[in-house]
Amino acid sequence: MWQFGIIFLLLISSSTSVPDKKLSKYVTTLINAKWKDTPIVLEVAEYLNDKNPNYFWKFIDAVSSDGDVELSQGTDKQKYDKSIEYASEFLTPAETALLKLSLSLRVYSARIEMFSQMGENRKTEAVNDCTNFADIAGQLTCDPDEIDKLVNLLDNDNDTDLSLYSVDHQYPLSISGQSKIDRKSKARNYVVLYGQIGSLGFAKFHEKLKNLGDSKKIIYVLRHYIRHRAEHRLRLAGYGVELQMKSTEYKATDDSDIKDNSGKEEFENEGVVEIEGINFGVLKNLHPDKRQELDDLEKELLETSDEIGALKVWQFQELSHQAAERIIKSTPSEAINVLTDIAQNFPMQAKSLIRTKVTNEMKKEMKKNQELFFGNLHIQPTDTVLFVNGLFFDLDAIDILGLLETLRTELDVMETLHKIGFSNKKMEKLLALDLSGSYSSDSTQDFAIDIRDSAIIWVNDLENDARYSRWSPSLTSLLRPTFPGMLRNIRRNMYNLILIIDPLSDVSKSLITTAEALYAHSAPVRVGFVFKTNFDMSMTGQNDPSIAVNNAFHYLLETKGPKEAMYFLEVLHEGRKKGSAKDKLEVSHVSKALRQRDPSADVNYILGEESEYDVGRHLASDFIRRTGFKSFPQALLNGIPLEGVSSITDADSFEETVLSMIISHTPMLQKAVYKGEVTEGDDIVDFLMNQPNVMPRLNERILKTDKTQWLTLVGDLPITKDVSSWNPEDTSAWIINNMKYLYMPRRKNTQHLYTYWIVVNLEEAIGRELLREALQYLESNADVRLGLIINSNAENDLNDGINQLALSILDVESSPENREKLISRIENLIKEETAEEIVNGKISTEDYLKKVGIDSKVPSSELEFILRIHKHFVTTVLKLDASLKEQRTVICNGRIIGPLEIDEKFSSQDFALLERFSHSTYGEKLMKNLETYQSIDDDEEKEISDDVIMQIASLLVPRPQTRSRYEIPSSGEQHSVIKIPAANPDQVAFNFIAIVDPVSRGAQKLGSILNTLQQALNCNIKIYLNCVDKNSDMPLKSFYRFVFEPELQFGADGQLVGVSAKFNKLPTSSLLTQNIHAPDNWMVQVVKSVYDLDNIKLDNVAIGVH
Repeated sequence: MWQFGIIFLLLISSSTSVPDKKLSKYVTTLINAKWKDTPIVLEVAEYLNDKNPNYFWKFIDAVSSDGDVELSQGTDKQKYDKSIEYASEFLTPAETALLKLSLSLRVYSARIEMFSQMGENRKTEAVNDCTNFADIAGQLTCDPDEIDKLVNLLDNDNDTDLSLYSVDHQYPLSISGQSKIDRKSKARNYVVLYGQIGSLGFAKFHEKLKNLGDSKKIIYVLRHYIRHRAEHRLRLAGYGVELQMKSTEYKATDDSDIKDNSGKEEFENEGVVEIEGINFGVLKNLHPDKRQELDDLEKELLETSDEIGALKVWQFQELSHQAAERIIKSTPSEAINVLTDIAQNFPMQAKSLIRTKVTNEMKKEMKKNQELFFGNLHIQPTDTVLFVNGLFFDLDAIDILGLLETLRTELDVMETLHKIGFSNKKMEKLLALDLSGSYSSDSTQDFAIDIRDSAIIWVNDLENDARYSRWSPSLTSLLRPTFPGMLRNIRRNMYNLILIIDPLSDVSKSLITTAEALYAHSAPVRVGFVFKTNFDMSMTGQNDPSIAVNNAFHYLLETKGPKEAMYFLEVLHEGRKKGSAKDKLEVSHVSKALRQRDPSADVNYILGEESEYDVGRHLASDFIRRTGFKSFPQALLNGIPLEGVSSITDADSFEETVLSMIISHTPMLQKAVYKGEVTEGDDIVDFLMNQPNVMPRLNERILKTDKTQWLTLVGDLPITKDVSSWNPEDTSAWIINNMKYLYMPRRKNTQHLYTYWIVVNLEEAIGRELLREALQYLESNADVRLGLIINSNAENDLNDGINQLALSILDVESSPENREKLISRIENLIKEETAEEIVNGKISTEDYLKKVGIDSKVPSSELEFILRIHKHFVTTVLKLDASLKEQRTVICNGRIIGPLEIDEKFSSQDFALLERFSHSTYGEKLMKNLETYQSIDDDEEKEISDDVIMQIASLLVPRPQTRSRYEIPSSGEQHSVIKIPAANPDQVAFNFIAIVDPVSRGAQKLGSILNTLQQALNCNIKIYLNCVDKNSDMPLKSFYRFVFEPELQFGADGQLVGVSAKFNKLPTSSLLTQNIHAPDNWMVQVVKSVYDLDNIKLDNVAIGVH
């Protein structure tokens, strides 16, 4: 996973090994990067940043505050151990193990090098010798004491541009935990520190800049800069090395005696006559009582021999099954090592494998499993695949860095589910549950509003108008083939175009022109209009031009027909300058245009107070409000908003947009007709409006999910009373644990699928209004519970008031049956007349509590503590401005809707829309699966509570599901499957399932990968051996090593020891060719080797090739 698509040049250098006394010759290969080694502490920091940017800054704080010399002057081992010690404060043991695995692959070294190169390019002679330096609007300094002076000298006229990147570390953080990045920003707001964490002098820079960031004077940007570099280059891992045998090596011997030998015992067909000068056939005939000992000696000599024996053609056939038999007979703890040894050294192992007898039970079970694998997963016996918690990886094309990223993502979810309280068995089911719905980035679902509304003025009707009477009404005509882009003339209202326009604005002209053209050319599109008019019923068309247009259009539509009515709208703005504020449309202009279309029209009556054509204004206003549109004109096709309509300036562009939308809708209708979901007798408009994507209203805050933020609701309850030191996760955990909820008691012993948190200040009228709307919605819904978070100034609002009274009322213990009474008390409290009495001091807190039947009041110290926590949640978790007490936010199962604008109304209908949207995207799936999970047998059964449902939703819904998960079918696992249970079954455990032929190229990689993952992670491993039925040739003609270790290796002196591929016990007379199997984005070339790596023959070297 190398950032920015940079292709790194990789170098092969040499290493030295000491041969053993038997002069066992070897081949070693290693890969170095182009750049020099990078400090481990910086890579640890980057890992934590990807995990949670808050951890990144806390890690730096910990390193800087301790000032430990081991990070700057210790050995590599000491630096490594100290960095892991600091990181372990923020990570679980499983996450720490994955961190070590990432460090062994040096995943983040390229990112560190990029930052360091940015520092090298930025520095000047003035800071050339500095280990750390700051860039303040182009001014560089090595002295942290100068920062305050340089920051104070910054002015608003500074035009220095600073390039920022998505990988930059910015402080403070935004609500999502990640810094908001402006690609080009004015440098006066930013101070960039180029420095090395843990180096001398870094802590003072960091403390100074962080304090300035907390005071909101600057935005602190940290980029790693390494002044003193290591001499050696970075050693890489995560690649494979193959020694391929030349095609001249394996020659089958004469097999003409197969028939003669077919009747003999299997052990007599061993194919080995003499080994190391010993004829075992003669010895076994002379000493039949020593046969077992001779067999053991023969096997030992075969396995330790450095040469490859020639095999007969028939002996190749069973090699795959014989290898599987040997693996199955080994102990589970050794099975992976045996698999790895056979696959990676197969040419040397083949001569001993042919002696292995294969059981029929294994063959039968394997055959049945192969049929299931192919029928369900399309996996052939030659394929090698790995499933990580059901996620598919092809071993022939696996990227070890991509696998590591998947492990990180999976572990995050698994650790959170484990913290919630789920066992591994339930966790496996939840991981496979896709709750992302339309939240996923690749979703194409468009939400629509119901267009069966009398506010829409339809100008035509395909089903009833005489001009379309010759068309066929049959829906099956949709299945008729046509030319691409051609619309089918069917007498059904399948395509309904609604134009929502401001009649006083001339920017709607292109839309009106297109509508007129569609009508004039008898296109199979029903066209309707909705006018944005003044809905004040005291106004008439004689004193408001928008009402005049509405009346005139209705008159012309009724008396002259649709064509004249639309032409009236089109010519209304002729002669006026487009977009001119001075040349506004007046009532006189409307009257003039109306007389041009109909000289006999009684304009005074049509526009007057008694006009019969003054209809639909209130309906139109309500429809527009439900669409949620803020700018006009807008267009809907079958209720779905067309993107970018308000910016279209010409009719051709709008026509193309409409036709494209129609063509994209046609396949859905064709599919419905073909499957019988809609029949000839059905109303096609009713069918369209009954689709799940049709909502009673539209609200971009709810339906647009591309910028949606989600809270992390799983944390540990804080143990300190110092609220300011609580982190966001722990603050949310306290809120969950102590929240008092309002809900309707209509259904007993059932969970609430949706939890709303209303963040308001009840001292403000708009805050009380939002809570009233929420309570109004709550009274008609039993699947919802509602909690209150006060957004007040905890320092100044300690006087008894509405916020404190609300908390006191909610604190009263009440049974579910009395919840309606509790809701009634809150409703009465937030009435405007009641609020006014409390604010003006006409009624005291004690008197009000007694009035509503509450005898005791919550102590003021406890109320103060709760208010402080609520305020800390608002400012630290939601990142709202602490000075704006009127800010409001709605949170649904951890999804943040807001902050709402001051003049923005969020009504009870919006709450209902939010619930319906949530139910259609994830709620229905979650509800169906809850009972299934609760029925899974566990030693400790735990009921899924409302809090758990909320935590599951906040965790799984925003998680993108870009890959499918598979269940592995099998008919048996007794004779051909290796099972290795997790070392710690009570802790989070991965599920690794592999399907492999033990003598395939994929098996050469699989063994090393599983061996390393087993050492590094807590995991359950299951390996299905999937052998080829018969081999017609030697299945593997190469030796293989995969460079992948569970953590970094260090020598006795504490210095880092680089990994390499090492081959021992190679045949000395064979001709070998070396191949490097590196990730696709690496470029590898040989830079140093005294041997021809395409023609390696160990007979010609003294010790080995390196």
